[in-house]
Amino acid sequence: MDLRQLVESDEPYFQFDREERHYAAILFHILNHEDNAELALRSADRNWNLNKSEFGIYLEYSYPRDLWNKFEVKTESNKRKRDVIIGMLASQGFDTTRLTAHTQEEDFNRFFIGRRGSREYVESPANWSLTQLARSLPSESDNKDLVTACMIKWAFRAKPDIVIHADCKRALCIELKLESGESSYPANGAERKLLYDRGLHLIKQTDLQRFLMTKLLGFDCRFRFITRHTTSSEECVSWRDFLRPLKPLPNPPRYVEEALKNVERVGVAEPSEEAESD
Repeated sequence: MDLRQLVESDEPYFQFDREERHYAAILFHILNHEDNAELALRSADRNWNLNKSEFGIYLEYSYPRDLWNKFEVKTESNKRKRDVIIGMLASQGFDTTRLTAHTQEEDFNRFFIGRRGSREYVESPANWSLTQLARSLPSESDNKDLVTACMIKWAFRAKPDIVIHADCKRALCIELKLESGESSYPANGAERKLLYDRGLHLIKQTDLQRFLMTKLLGFDCRFRFITRHTTSSEECVSWRDFLRPLKPLPNPPRYVEEALKNVERVGVAEPSEEAESD
C-alpha cells in the first residue's frame, strides 16, 4: 500500500498544501496581473511611482549572490573581490586593519573560511564560516566585528520571498508566512551556542532583510511581513489586508482559489523555520 492509501486520502494536494514557496509563487503571479505591483508599491508608499524601464518583480530575490557572480571565477578578479569585501566590511564599521597582512588569496580566505577556502580565488561572503570567523575574532572586544561579518555572510545567502523594484533605487521587500513564525540566524544549534557563549543574540529574519536591503545594498526600501494574523503593525500585515487593494485574477484555476481561501484562514504559528545553516 502506498502512503495515500495508508492515510486514506485521495483529495487533491491543493486541499492541504502548506508549502510557503507555493503561496509565494501564487502571490508573484497576482502581482504580475494588470497594475497590481504598482498598487502594492503605493500601499507601502503612496508617493512612489514605478519607472517602467527599471521596474521588476523578483521571486526568491538573490541580489548579492548574482551581483558577485558578475566577477566570474578568474584570477584577474581577485584584487577587485578583495577590495569589495574590505569596502563592505569597512562601511559597516569593521576594523579592516586586521586584514592588512592577508595579501594572498589563500590567507585572505582562511581568515573567513578556514583551511577549506580556495587557494586561487577570493571566495564569496556566502561561503564564510561562522566557526572560523569566531576563531579569527576570538575575544569579546571583537564581538561587534564578528556580528558585522556574520550579517554580511547571511545577507549573501538570504532570499526575501518577493521584491518589487519601483526603480533602481527603491524597492518593496515582502516576506510571507503561512503557519510558521519568523525564523532567525544562525539556524545551526552549535553556532547558536557559540553566539550565546559570546553574549550575543540571534538575528531575526526581518532584521537581516533590513540590513540586506538598506545597509548592504543601499536601497530606499519598504517592508511587508505577511501572515494569516491581523495586526496593528504597519509592516506586518495579514494576507487579507495585503490582497485587498489588488485586482483579483480573472477565472483563476481551482488550486489558486483554494490557496487564496487558505491564506485567509486564521492559523496558529508553528515554531520558527530554520534559516541558513553553515
